[in-house]
This record gives sequence, C-alpha cells and structure tokens, in this order.
Amino acid sequence: MKEITEIVQSFDSRINLSNHSLYEIFGLENGEGILKKYFSSVSRFDYQDSLEITESKPLIDYIMSCHGNQNEILGPKLNEFKEYIEELLENNGKIDVTKQAGLFVCKN
Repeated sequence: MKEITEIVQSFDSRINLSNHSLYEIFGLENGEGILKKYFSSVSRFDYQDSLEITESKPLIDYIMSCHGNQNEILGPKLNEFKEYIEELLENNGKIDVTKQAGLFVCKN
C-alpha cells in the first residue's frame, strides 16, 4: 500500500508509518528464496487487489493507527492533514491504493 506512504510523506517527509519493514524480513519478493531452504517445492500465487478510498476519516484513522512516528508529527496538525486528504479526494474523486498480497504453497 505504497500510495498511503507517498501521501503522508508528501504532506510531511519526516513521517514513517512503520518502524519495522516486515516485508523486508519476509515478503513476496524474498519469501520464495527463504522457503526453498526448508521445502523441496515452493509455489507463489499472487493476489491482485486494491482499495478505492472515497472518504477521509477511514484513511486518517488507518494512518493514525500505524506503528510509526505519524502520531507525533500529524497529531498537532491533524486538522491541516484532514484538509489535505479531503482536497486530494475532491480533486481526484477517490484515492486508489494497490495492495500486494500473495500466498506461498510449499511441499517436501
């Protein structure tokens, strides 16, 4: 959901929504290589999905619930950030967010 990160960082480049990049530890990009150490057969199945955001409140609630530094940076500017999100929605009608998801099926 890189678009959400891009949105908050275009508002304030200091914002980091996650202190831990779990996808770097295990994700679609590196999962097959990790699993092949333990399984003789590894198959990856991608699931294409996206979100279409049309309201500011659910997006802001999600952003504020992340495990980064957004609360300390956005908290004092929450009204200004809400206006920023609502302007994006007004100009574009919606915010499209791609989701990268998948499944690994492994066998020995």
